[in-house]
Amino acid sequence: MNAMGYGLFVALAVSGASPSSPAQLDTLQSSCSEMYAKLQTVKGASLARREGSFSFLKHRLWNYRKSSAEHYYGCIMILTGNKLETSGDWHPDRLFAIAKDSELYQQGWRLDPNGTGHASYMTSTRPDSVDNRFWLKIDRGAVSCLINGFWGDFQGVTPDGLPSPLFEVDVSCGKKTG
Repeated sequence: MNAMGYGLFVALAVSGASPSSPAQLDTLQSSCSEMYAKLQTVKGASLARREGSFSFLKHRLWNYRKSSAEHYYGCIMILTGNKLETSGDWHPDRLFAIAKDSELYQQGWRLDPNGTGHASYMTSTRPDSVDNRFWLKIDRGAVSCLINGFWGDFQGVTPDGLPSPLFEVDVSCGKKTG
């Protein structure tokens, strides 16, 4: 596997401290609502939302023992679907584009260059097959959103041995807890 870049998103269902003041909660709730609305633009996909703790592990994939984690508490949203049965742009790179003319940029979101990466590789058993994974971290004030997408062989294979058309995009927004 030729995995490149830094960062690995891992959603953990562990108990953690929640934001302490109503003002902090309002900015977090607003951010969660904005991202949820963005995910709802993908028609035909399934969208789940819950509250909880999650971590962003900052490390090279091949050096996980020396990783350092940032811990957050907030909302966790998971969009799942089939590329052949959905409408709207499900790809996390386009759905959460952060270019200067993008909606998110205009709302104050900025890309964390240390929390972005993409991994794709050809499988050894099927040279025509490619697995894809994409992750990024965006920040606005004290709120961070971690976006992680999986498609291709990461979601299995079809009965014909082709990469699955299924995809999953995880979006977790929160404030650091420690």
